[in-house]
Amino acid sequence: MINYWQRNGGALAPVNLTDDVLVGSAATASAYVRLPGTINEDAFFNLGTGGVAIGLTTTTFSLEVNGTARINGDFTIGDATGDAVTVNADAWTFVNATTVALANVVNSLNFDSNTLTIDALNNRVGIGVTDPDQALEVNGSVHINDHLIVDDNTTLGDAGTDTVTVNSGIWSFVNPTTVALNDSVNSLNFDSNTLTIDALNERVGIGLTNPTYTLEVAGSAAINDNLYIGDAITDTVTVNSGAWTFVNATTVALANVVNSLNFDTNTFTIDALNNRVGIGLTNPGSTFSVLGNTSIGATYATVAAPTSGLLVEGNVGFGVTNPGSDLSVSGGVGIGSGAYITGAAPTNGLMVEGNVGIGTTNPLANLHVVGDASVSGYTYIGSGIRPATDGLKLQFKSGLNTWADGLTLIENAATNQVYVMVNGALIPQAENNAYFTLGSGALAWTAAYLVDGVYNDAGTLTVDVANRQLEGGAWQVYNTTLTVTNNADSTKNIVFDPTGTTSTITVGSGVGKIDVGTVDPPYSINGEKFSTYFSSMIGVKEEVTGNISTNEYVDGVGYRYVMDILHQPQGSDLWVFSKTANLKLNLDKLTVLLTAQSQAKVWYEVDHQNDLIAFYSSSPSTISFRMTSPRFDYETWTTKTPDRKSIGFVLNDPDTIPAVINMPEYNAEIVKKSDQLYVLNTNGKENREVGGFFTALIANLKAGMAVISEVVADNITVKQKLISPLAEIDYLETIDATVSGILYADNIEGGTVNSLNDQLSLLSGQYSTASAILADLQAKYGNYDTLMSEASTSGDVLNIADLGTPTASIPADLVLTSVSTQNLIAVDAQINGTLLANSLNSIGSDLYIQPDGNHQVHLLANLMILYPNGRVVINGDLLLTGTLYAEAVDTKEATISGKLALGTPTSPSSSDQLLSLYNPDGNLVGSVNDTGSADFKQIATGELIIAAGENASDASASGTTNSNATIGTAILPAGQTEIAIASAKMDNNTLVYLTPVSDTKNQVLFVKSKQAGIGFTVAVGSNNNTQDIHFNYWLVKTK
Repeated sequence: MINYWQRNGGALAPVNLTDDVLVGSAATASAYVRLPGTINEDAFFNLGTGGVAIGLTTTTFSLEVNGTARINGDFTIGDATGDAVTVNADAWTFVNATTVALANVVNSLNFDSNTLTIDALNNRVGIGVTDPDQALEVNGSVHINDHLIVDDNTTLGDAGTDTVTVNSGIWSFVNPTTVALNDSVNSLNFDSNTLTIDALNERVGIGLTNPTYTLEVAGSAAINDNLYIGDAITDTVTVNSGAWTFVNATTVALANVVNSLNFDTNTFTIDALNNRVGIGLTNPGSTFSVLGNTSIGATYATVAAPTSGLLVEGNVGFGVTNPGSDLSVSGGVGIGSGAYITGAAPTNGLMVEGNVGIGTTNPLANLHVVGDASVSGYTYIGSGIRPATDGLKLQFKSGLNTWADGLTLIENAATNQVYVMVNGALIPQAENNAYFTLGSGALAWTAAYLVDGVYNDAGTLTVDVANRQLEGGAWQVYNTTLTVTNNADSTKNIVFDPTGTTSTITVGSGVGKIDVGTVDPPYSINGEKFSTYFSSMIGVKEEVTGNISTNEYVDGVGYRYVMDILHQPQGSDLWVFSKTANLKLNLDKLTVLLTAQSQAKVWYEVDHQNDLIAFYSSSPSTISFRMTSPRFDYETWTTKTPDRKSIGFVLNDPDTIPAVINMPEYNAEIVKKSDQLYVLNTNGKENREVGGFFTALIANLKAGMAVISEVVADNITVKQKLISPLAEIDYLETIDATVSGILYADNIEGGTVNSLNDQLSLLSGQYSTASAILADLQAKYGNYDTLMSEASTSGDVLNIADLGTPTASIPADLVLTSVSTQNLIAVDAQINGTLLANSLNSIGSDLYIQPDGNHQVHLLANLMILYPNGRVVINGDLLLTGTLYAEAVDTKEATISGKLALGTPTSPSSSDQLLSLYNPDGNLVGSVNDTGSADFKQIATGELIIAAGENASDASASGTTNSNATIGTAILPAGQTEIAIASAKMDNNTLVYLTPVSDTKNQVLFVKSKQAGIGFTVAVGSNNNTQDIHFNYWLVKTK
């Protein structure tokens, strides 16, 4: 190394300056650095996957500079279209005048996908779009705080919902300008309805958005110069205002034509050509012509005059200058139209086309007289020649019939009788008596037309025809049926409308009957209408409801309340019920429905001898009752009423012949479950009824499991097993008994027991002999080991070397203290001590351990314990290679290291989800993966918390608030038009929902911009924000 390096002036360099400096070696595949020794050769850093750090000790980039870097020449970044440049600086500064040369391609420069796009190929700029088709295309709102100068065609918006907001005070068009509008309704609209131009229909609206005329103004309009309306005689002016007001002295100049001014076609017409005025017609023939009736004077001005008639309050004179009467006429008078006014009236006579009223302002006939009229001579009604008949006669005649065919009313002064003659017959004869028959038979009267009403002989109005009402007290229908009908018109109602809420409709003095299908007491609740309906009752019955409390305890029965139904407080509901139902006689017909306000059982009993009702409950409780009983007169109102006039509802439901029905059997079954508990199934359904009793008397008791502290019984019969750890029984008689423990008895009698006693006596004798043999063996051999060793090597009779057979038979009556054998096969073996065995097997049948199940089984030093009730305790880990089936799993904590599937898939699943949920059909309906993302088909919840909301404080002067929650509140302060909300959870797939919670003064909140990883900006479209605007926001990711 010394021969190759030199140090000169504080610098270290190779002795041969043209040598390369290599740090590391490519041959060893390690990173190395090359510094060339000659000019124009390349230097490089081959660092593998590492990088170069300047000002740092570590880096994650190929080159990272901690500080300011300067490049004085060209700077090329990337060598492919897929390369990206990431700039974390807040600003780019170009010190010198700079030209950015872009590649001649579409989207040669694109910021944030679609924020700013420069299409160098087509010389276009897009904001909010990636494919601009104009020199400048903006997708979204544009806010310009200064002048906007456009030298060419400009298109704002591309859809009918786009808007242009201008906050400047004035729009200035420097050159002569034509604004071309698209051929659509509301093609130009200022401030919603200030000025609207409907280019499609060529209409302009001021103050409205849908003008129906060429120019329509909603509001007042002031014109300070001449106003020209219409340019042809067919043009019309329609005025909907209530009045025209001429402020200054005004002269209306009319064209010199007929109908130069016409109001409502014929209401008021001015004929300027002929100097005529017409009222009610368009072609007045006189200087003043009126077609119709006329009223003159303060009193008659508001009264309708007769048709083509005249009402005048003062005196009227024709042919005279000083009329002294209401009407003074010199000569004949014609009133009306046509021949009545063009023909000659009789000398000093009168011809009237319309009605004439005397004493009335509303004549209803040609001659209408209110008051008395005196006529001397004959009075004719009809036409014809006056007959020469004495007396007063009113004759009604028309056509060419002779007088004999007419209707004549004749008064006979001599007999004080009045006759009505029809076709020569006098019918009927009317005298001063109580009855007047209006015709009879074929000549009976069919109608009487009355204008005012019908009065009695005292002059009192009884039938008010004008107001359609009956007067003069109560009216009755005597000896017949009153029918009120709407003439079969189902759209019309029949209304009985008494005055006041306390008015009543009484039928039959209150004891009658009403046939009606539905009774609806209507209610108007909080401004809405609701209906309630009376329920039907078969038979006439009375009902009463109420509450009682059972507090009296009756030993062996329960709790009781006794009601003396016939002696209740007068006026109470129960007192009225007892009277109207006549319970003195009908108590046996009383039915009672009871409902307890608890889980108590309730019932009642009726004491007919003492007229008492006793209510019972299994525990103290409040009971609601509903009593029903026939009304005292129920026998009068039977359900079958063939003579009833009303038809009512029509039902066609023929009776059927009852079939022989086999009623389903009541099937109750007690089933023992796997958890050693019992359930009751009633007809296949589980019955979970719970009952509690202080005392119960049960004839037959059947239970799956009975937990009883003490049992006192005359007899107990056990069909299968009686299992008890301890039983003290004075006398026990049984057919078969198995005792697994110790049986203590003073005396046991039985055939088998007597035989056993004989065998015990024999065994006792044999035991004495065996004891003597054993004593001799013990004397000969010191112990068992000596016995075994000596017997194995000698020819002694106890040599057992030849007894090593695969099996050995042990007599059933042999009792051994200990047995050591390689294989022990026994049908029954009782071991009181310890059994030591390598394995236990059963030949030909199942192996049972504790088959009676009356004691616990402990395995492997209590690692597993089996209890008689089915409980299994494992004091260690449980490893299953198969499947765990359980009706329920209850655990305090569970850790699953692999995957968890709830439900069974239809086919083996290869899902990589940590949690998979399958429906009963085996289809995947939900999952959770290892990133924490969840996918569920549907979520139903009473409450969903997306994230803890944050209350944002007022924005600072910069209009920014910080919140890292996906849901929260914010405030847009008064005087500001936008507020930025910082949120790192914002990305391009996040939607922002805004909800104002305060008055916005008709300003619309909208999301002005969004920046991934930074946040979003909320703004209003107007600079006139005079108050704080509170709003909620919610960020929802779509991906």
